[in-house]
Amino acid sequence: MLNRESLIILSVCFGGFISCLDSSIVNIILPEVATAMNTDIVSVSGVTVYYLLLMTCTMLVWGKAADKFGARRLYLLGYIIFTAGSLLCGLSHTLNMLILSRCLQGLGGAAIFAIGMSIIAIYVPRHMLGKAYGWVATTAAIGLTLGAPLGGFITSAFSWRGVFLVNVPLGIIAWVVTHRAIPRNKEQLEVHKGFDFPGALLSSTSLCSFIWALAACEREGWRSQDFMIFLGIGMLLTILFVFQERRHSNPLLNPAVFEQRGFALCVGMGLILMIVLGGMGLVIPFHLIWSKGLSVGAAGMLMALNSVIGSIFNPLSGALADKIGAARMCLASMTLAFLISLYFAFSAQEPGVFSTVVLLLGLGLASSLYFPGGNALIMKLAPNGHKGAASGVNTTARTLGITIGASIFAALLPPHEAGAHLPETAMRAPWIFAAAILAVAIAMCFPLIRDERRKKRETVKLESTLAA
Repeated sequence: MLNRESLIILSVCFGGFISCLDSSIVNIILPEVATAMNTDIVSVSGVTVYYLLLMTCTMLVWGKAADKFGARRLYLLGYIIFTAGSLLCGLSHTLNMLILSRCLQGLGGAAIFAIGMSIIAIYVPRHMLGKAYGWVATTAAIGLTLGAPLGGFITSAFSWRGVFLVNVPLGIIAWVVTHRAIPRNKEQLEVHKGFDFPGALLSSTSLCSFIWALAACEREGWRSQDFMIFLGIGMLLTILFVFQERRHSNPLLNPAVFEQRGFALCVGMGLILMIVLGGMGLVIPFHLIWSKGLSVGAAGMLMALNSVIGSIFNPLSGALADKIGAARMCLASMTLAFLISLYFAFSAQEPGVFSTVVLLLGLGLASSLYFPGGNALIMKLAPNGHKGAASGVNTTARTLGITIGASIFAALLPPHEAGAHLPETAMRAPWIFAAAILAVAIAMCFPLIRDERRKKRETVKLESTLAA
């Protein structure tokens, strides 16, 4: 029989799994949806784009709302919204209804994903945090891995609607487990402080503007009018957001969250790593299919290597982070990712797929070295009463990193026609860029290591004093 802590971790693991699964499973069914809805590729891509957009733009809001109204309450609400959105997706008969339903699903998925880490930080003992986040990272990686093959199987056996409808019983079961596992009276809520609704609106719209600017850059280039307009709107809204947060008594993004410099450093490293992983997810399929001549099925199987290696090593990495320190694990992760990116930048043009396999396995291992310990360290450094906001900042940075990476890597590819063979050196510029930003991430690790050593010395000194 599982104890309460194990049930809480299980609930959060399922939340991470289902959020990541639904961000990857839908891509494989888009051709079926386009045929059923009698629409084109550009229009049907909104089924994926708007899901990610709603997740990115509302995670910060959900995280702060958890501090105000309770993580348990909003986590349960997230499951309800996600399950209802899944049901509506499965029942949709028009593309507009499906996209609106996906927006609702993304809103619920954002709540589940953003609040999940603060649930663990609040209810799981500190000595178990690394292991707990390791299991969450593992189930998220499994969700990403199973997306394409599971979506294809369900669609073949039933229809594309089954991909969404299968979430309904799973969501109900998860809600029941969460409701019974998480106690009601352990949170420190900001009950006497008003909620920053203007800040929530400004943060969401500014993020949305930046994402649309990146999308315009990918379609039309850096000098396009749409890119300049949306970038300018995003910068203006960000400035207004900063002024709003400084004057509000209970801001959406409280400066207290960043009191520990290690928090900002860890979030920044996670953002950089997700930029690289997001870029990899976009350009490597083109590299395998257009440069190496692989079939779509074979390319999909190779891409799964990245998540499989993470699924294997995440629990071990989380336990190791608890023993040797999360900062050292972060340094190992960023160094490995830097070396692998630099290697691939100058070996991608070699015959065969060996260098690509090395890249996928190497970045999968680097991810498993960072995320369990990095997540645990982020939540440890977040002040009490602001765990939800810290979780929202962290998850927003991750999803934003995927979008930034995909856009920048696409812009760095040389001009080419659809289906045409990519130039031999097509991968060089994107992966030199990846190595450059990972070098910055390596430099960010050393202050963390110094802080970790100092805290360890202080703890030993205190224990010796008490023993005397």
